[in-house]
Amino acid sequence: MPQPKKYMKGEEFMEKVYWQGERDLSNIRLEEFFDVGKYLGRYSHSDLEHGGYNNKFTEENPLILNGSELVGLTSSSLRWPYVQAEGAKFSRAWLGGAQFPNSNFRGATFGSAYLLGAHFRHSDLSGVSFRGANLSNADLSFAVFGYANERDTDFSEANLSETNLVGVEGLDKVL
Repeated sequence: MPQPKKYMKGEEFMEKVYWQGERDLSNIRLEEFFDVGKYLGRYSHSDLEHGGYNNKFTEENPLILNGSELVGLTSSSLRWPYVQAEGAKFSRAWLGGAQFPNSNFRGATFGSAYLLGAHFRHSDLSGVSFRGANLSNADLSFAVFGYANERDTDFSEANLSETNLVGVEGLDKVL
């Protein structure tokens, strides 16, 4: 039986992740359409640089969002390298230019998400559904897709070099 999701307001999420340094936020249901940029816009550059703001995600200390729902998450400058988000739901997210290198999104859903220019280099995207998403100009180089469903996904001008596309459905219009 799946674990129930803990509802979390966007401000609480940001406080936990960026100010308190909490890293495991698995199985949360974030308030829909939370805008990270609006939240961060309340702080000066100095506050963010010197006020305890912690946005350093490393391989040893990744942000963990396994099984979480971040529907409609919005940000134009998200930088989450090494994020662990197996089975997470990012449907209708607006994450143009987001940076997710070296991450694990196995089984995640990005249905109808806006990911123009997003960076998924060296990420595990096995079983991910980008159905209806916009991945134009995205960097998907060296990523592993394995058995994903990518029907109706816009991959125009995306970098797919050295990407493992074994078993991927819906790329017939792209390649």
